[in-house]
Amino acid sequence: LVSRFDVSVRFDLPNQEAREGILGLYAKHLVPDDLRSLGKEGVGLSGRNLKDACELAERRWASKRIRGEVTDRLPPSSEYVLALRDKKTMAASKDSNAPQERVHWGGKFNQS
Repeated sequence: LVSRFDVSVRFDLPNQEAREGILGLYAKHLVPDDLRSLGKEGVGLSGRNLKDACELAERRWASKRIRGEVTDRLPPSSEYVLALRDKKTMAASKDSNAPQERVHWGGKFNQS
């Protein structure tokens, strides 16, 4: 897919302030101290990863509410910490040097 574009734009990973801002967009109910802590927890994650982690935390919390395991309407910061850690694990496994199987033009090939 990259070969279809004339220009490639690289985005650096967000710094602490940017991570706090991104997390604050999705976890609006958390206080600044919580966002600061989550921003530190999210070092090494992209803006997309941070968004995905917030959505993961909220889906997990909604499941717990449906099952009657919790009564609070919104997830606490600890739920976001768990989701950020899971996202870090997933991101690290994607970045490993192991060959990945990809599909290209209807056929499969391995790419190292």
